Amino acid sequence: MKVNEIVIKNKINEPIKDGFYIEVTFMFGDADGYQTEEMGPFSKKELPLLYDVLETIQRCIDAYPNGRRGGDTYNHVEGFNKWFNDYEYVPEQAIDMVYEPNGYGDQAGFDYFEVFYYDNGEKYECEVVFEE
Repeated sequence: MKVNEIVIKNKINEPIKDGFYIEVTFMFGDADGYQTEEMGPFSKKELPLLYDVLETIQRCIDAYPNGRRGGDTYNHVEGFNKWFNDYEYVPEQAIDMVYEPNGYGDQAGFDYFEVFYYDNGEKYECEVVFEE
């Protein structure tokens, strides 16, 4: 069977809003799988919020330098509940925590993050520079 034509139909996605977006990648188990979640947008006026969540994510990444064991959580990490649990004040850019698909209710591990900036539909990579 040969293709006759491709018909472009209804627009599915809304245009992306200008601002900063964070793509947070979570790891399941011992690298058994990964899931990426997007946070944003953060406008330039919301840089203090953006800095806060980026510092929180980095603290989560650094929380278990020797690896996590079953049952280890991030609940003790400063800012974690604000950005990743729904029982404290939650900024609109917050997301629900990602959990292991094993059925035990274990939190997935924070693996890494990337920041992007959108301006008029154009996507730009960003580098986050932390103080030494």
